[in-house]
Amino acid sequence: VGWFVGKITGSQYSHVAIAEKTEKGINCIEYKEFAKSRIYSLTNYIKEGKIVDIYRSSQILSLPYLDSPPVINGHKPHIKYSNLYFTPGIRKKIVNEAKGLIGKNYGYINIIKIFLTLIPFIRFFTNKSDINITPKNMVCSTLVEYCYRKYWIELNSSISDSFVTPGDISNSSVLLYLFTISEI
Repeated sequence: VGWFVGKITGSQYSHVAIAEKTEKGINCIEYKEFAKSRIYSLTNYIKEGKIVDIYRSSQILSLPYLDSPPVINGHKPHIKYSNLYFTPGIRKKIVNEAKGLIGKNYGYINIIKIFLTLIPFIRFFTNKSDINITPKNMVCSTLVEYCYRKYWIELNSSISDSFVTPGDISNSSVLLYLFTISEI
């Protein structure tokens, strides 16, 4: 399924997960087809020959806002910035939320929805921005988007959690590419 998602979305990525550093190493909290949601060792992925790109959340985001509505009584608004910090506490909440979903079934219906958005004519009638409060069905990218949105910020604000793909996650301006692991 992951390979299929990468091909139909035109992304180099077919899977994403939330990483957690523990005393025993780094674990991936993920939704994996045929395996439900689970915790899986990053070391195991590397031993299986997978190539893994590591991304990290920006530590601070400066969000612009207007100090007043546009032109009221001749007053022109000014752009100001509010800083949003990614703290260890927020990181822990994101990881704990993901861990709270362990054992849930894989949301194959999401893969079908994503596929339908790529079919000519059908895609024109699909609202990919219909934001979910809590997605009923999750796949790997839904998990990442949902947990970040719940405790910090949306990684892809114009796409509903149900339609977010691994490629969308990697293209988020909130995440920074760090490095690639291809062998131990």
